[in-house]
Amino acid sequence: MPLLMLRLPGEPISVELSPGSAALIGRAPNPRQLPASIAAALKGVPLRLVVVPAEQVSGNHLAVLAGQTDALLWDLGSRNGSALSLKAAQTVTLA
Repeated sequence: MPLLMLRLPGEPISVELSPGSAALIGRAPNPRQLPASIAAALKGVPLRLVVVPAEQVSGNHLAVLAGQTDALLWDLGSRNGSALSLKAAQTVTLA
């Protein structure tokens, strides 16, 4: 099961996702404000809203779609961007 660790000031937030599920992460996540292409990719997928109460996090900051062996991540136009940190020997494909 994919596990995301969101590192922010204060305590980290962990988010577990089952394959075939998604998360919308932000200060005030709102699926109705997703770009059309991302909303289409997440259509019919169970969507978990993850609230991150931090000023440096955008309302809709990051969307994640968990696959069987991979995950798709979208930065949703946040002002601060999103960073990816990998454990040793992990693989990532960026496009």
